Amino acid sequence: MDKQTDWYLHPAYKAFGEPIRANWDSIRTLEGKVKGLFRDIFSLSLARDLVVHQTYELEAIPSSHTKALKKYTSDCDECWFYNWSHGEECIQDTLIQKAVEIGRLKLDIDTLKAKNKELNKEQDEIGEKIRNGTLTLADTAKT
Repeated sequence: MDKQTDWYLHPAYKAFGEPIRANWDSIRTLEGKVKGLFRDIFSLSLARDLVVHQTYELEAIPSSHTKALKKYTSDCDECWFYNWSHGEECIQDTLIQKAVEIGRLKLDIDTLKAKNKELNKEQDEIGEKIRNGTLTLADTAKT
């Protein structure tokens, strides 16, 4: 093997390829989950806006509608207001949970990227030693 041209084929150098690739696959998977969570947040935000709008609509209904609500649903306008308002709180809680999950996934992504940066640095050092002909058994034991 020619040290100057085939250094990248050396087993000690190639040993870094699979862990780096596996980390990038994991990063892409995690990033896909983040995108899905952002879509969920967008949809939930739209639903929250609708619930807030409906809640305030219930504040302004005339007493005749209150009587009809009570007659046909057995709940008054205040009960309906509470139910819609509580629905908004549930949506808000879910939005927060999704945001926290995004933060956790971002931390995992950053950790994997840092590992890859370190693996790339070690691989570069091994490549340099292979090209210079200074690779030792101790160096190959690291991989």
